Amino acid sequence: MQTASVWLLLDKHGSNVQLLGVTPPEVAVLRVVHSSKDQLTLLKDATYTGDVVDSQPLNRLVAKYGSKPVLTAFPGTNPVLPTTFGEVKLEVSGLPEE
Repeated sequence: MQTASVWLLLDKHGSNVQLLGVTPPEVAVLRVVHSSKDQLTLLKDATYTGDVVDSQPLNRLVAKYGSKPVLTAFPGTNPVLPTTFGEVKLEVSGLPEE
């Protein structure tokens, strides 16, 4: 699963937060959590940081964000999670060529 560092844009006044080690499923959850924001500008300046094996990504996301946004992003009993940023339509610099 790909990981990246991204900037989460909280408002137009520069109250932004850098997030490290963000995965594609986490991008989907962040979009649910911050659904009042413009989804195309919510996350900026994403830079590829590597790949990781995440054996329990749903459990990790629920522990971090709570069950409601995770289940909203990934409904069902056994959802298929994205593994690349292309699947969640996030432009990321530095991705290795496939």
